[in-house]
Amino acid sequence: VNVVNLKAQIGKKFYIKISKRQELIMKEIQTQRINTYLDALRAYPPEWEALITEKERYTFGELIEAAERVRKHPKEIEEKQGKRHIHWIQEPTIAHQLIQFLAYGDGNTVPVIAPSDVKISDELRDVTPPEGAYMGVMTSGTSGRQKVLFRSFESWHDFFKLQNKIFKMGEGSITFMQGSLAFTGNLNLYMAQLASGGSVVAADSFDPRLWKRMIEAEQATCVYLIPVKLRALRRIYEREQAVNYRIISFVSGSQSMGGAEAVQFKKAFPEAEITLYYGASELNYITYIRGSEMKEDTTLVGRAFPEVDVWIENDHFHVKTRYGILGIGNDAVIGDCGHTDAEGLFYFDGRDDDICNINGRKVSSLRIEEAVRTFPGVAETAVKAVHEHGRDYLKVWIVWEKEAEREEIAGSDSGKCGCTNMAIREFLAERLADYEIPREFALLKEFPKTESGKIRKKEL
Repeated sequence: VNVVNLKAQIGKKFYIKISKRQELIMKEIQTQRINTYLDALRAYPPEWEALITEKERYTFGELIEAAERVRKHPKEIEEKQGKRHIHWIQEPTIAHQLIQFLAYGDGNTVPVIAPSDVKISDELRDVTPPEGAYMGVMTSGTSGRQKVLFRSFESWHDFFKLQNKIFKMGEGSITFMQGSLAFTGNLNLYMAQLASGGSVVAADSFDPRLWKRMIEAEQATCVYLIPVKLRALRRIYEREQAVNYRIISFVSGSQSMGGAEAVQFKKAFPEAEITLYYGASELNYITYIRGSEMKEDTTLVGRAFPEVDVWIENDHFHVKTRYGILGIGNDAVIGDCGHTDAEGLFYFDGRDDDICNINGRKVSSLRIEEAVRTFPGVAETAVKAVHEHGRDYLKVWIVWEKEAEREEIAGSDSGKCGCTNMAIREFLAERLADYEIPREFALLKEFPKTESGKIRKKEL
């Protein structure tokens, strides 16, 4: 379709029109009690499209049928003799992860999706879920130590209406996402979308060109990707000089983003609004900020979500919410450092282990990473303290945007791309204090990461 004609058709804003039939269905959903995600899916016409992947397509009816076929073979339940237990899901594809997750989650079986290539420890396999657990999410954070966080059904489902309103998702929208459901953020937004009658377009592969094709072929209206993936998608649109007027919402989290980037996205996606959230696996969503409100300080994470109380005490986030994991309590402290400004907006200063002690001075590795990432050509970066010969110093690892720019720069004064050790130091000297500038630089082709896209610093 000609871009000019398309823009004329959809007007200045693009809104999903909800049919009268769907309005009636939504009213019916609000009056009945839903206890499982299969209950939520059954509330919609079976012919409605639910999940579209690279190789498969499922309507709501087909997803339900596939899950019920799995439930007809309760071998594991029989073996456990009625004992509450975890049903581990390690399917290689998104579709099969989702079907397994839908199939379990009531009675004595609690589903947990784990990465297909991760060996689950014997300690975790022996864990008995607590009373009230509907599901679990596996996490290892940056520490590498596996653990499972258990949730009631209500701790996610009852918050979907609020988060969908903030993210402009659900109720007939078509949302593109990428990556395994072992990542808690993916699983949450899949279920929020499907439980409200929306469609999910999902890519297993990390291929921004494929994402663009799927987004356009399926006429996606929303996109959920962590910032590093959003940047990869934006670069494809920029290289192809393409414009997409259909997307109205970008949702992102787990990493930071600044106002300059939000402006760049508007060139390729003029009608889209970016929403960056700050959250935690233990608590769900905590704060959010719109692209139009973002500043150059990329630690800004905005205001609290509705029905979530947030405050800073002793330089740490305190959160009061009924949407957290089982056993966390009302006043939760999760080890995240932060502060507020005169407007009452929140800033994320990193976790406790992001604060480095360099010869008696406290420095934030997060602040240094964000400064390095603004250097032209840097795609990703990580900073940590290194102890050597009785002294501590900062080291930075860098991944370049282009293959041609991935070259050794440590100790070098020249490079094919004109990107030198000295140039980075001079760049940082204008943005950081002397003691914050890393002493050593190193290049990697890619970082070791968790399912959520966080860098495993201990492996550097």
